[in-house]
Order: sequence, then structure tokens, then C-alpha cells
Amino acid sequence: MQNWSARVRALENAIVSTPVEELPPLGATGERELDRIVAALNQLNAKLKAALGESRQLSERLARSDRTAALGRMAAQIAHEIRNPIAAMRLKAENALAKPLEQ
Repeated sequence: MQNWSARVRALENAIVSTPVEELPPLGATGERELDRIVAALNQLNAKLKAALGESRQLSERLARSDRTAALGRMAAQIAHEIRNPIAAMRLKAENALAKPLEQ
């Protein structure tokens, strides 16, 4: 029983002391019951690493999307600032052309 406890403690220390991204697959202990737990933990770790990778990719896509949206808003504002004075000048020119020439 003490041997089993020591192996459980070793597994626990390996899991707790290592960041998830760096956690290598846990090795077999030689105890059938513990090895089943180790296999389940290794599967869980693989799923967690995949989820973390997907989360990072989604974060990057969201940040890129936010930058693109901000660029679009800025372009629309710049176009608005350019068009407003041009529209006023065009209106004045059209009005001037529409008036009959005074002699």
C-alpha cells in the first residue's frame, strides 16, 4: 500500500508542478489500476492541449477581425471627411452653373 501511495504522490507531483502546455505524457507505473488512471489523464491532457491550441487560434482570429473592423471604420470616417467638403463644393458649382449668366 505504501508503494502505491508513493506512486500516486509521484504522479500528483508531476501533474501539479508542470504547466499544462509542457506536461509530457505520464509514464506507466506498473500498477494496473494506476495505469488506467494514467491513461485517462494522458487522454485528458491531450484534449486540454488541443483545446488550448484552438483557443489561441480563435483569439488570434478575433484580434485580426477586430483590427480589420477598426480599419474599415477608419476608412469610412476618412471617406466621409473627404466627401463632405467635396459635396459642398459640387453643390456650389452646380448652383453657379444653373443660374443664368448676368450681364
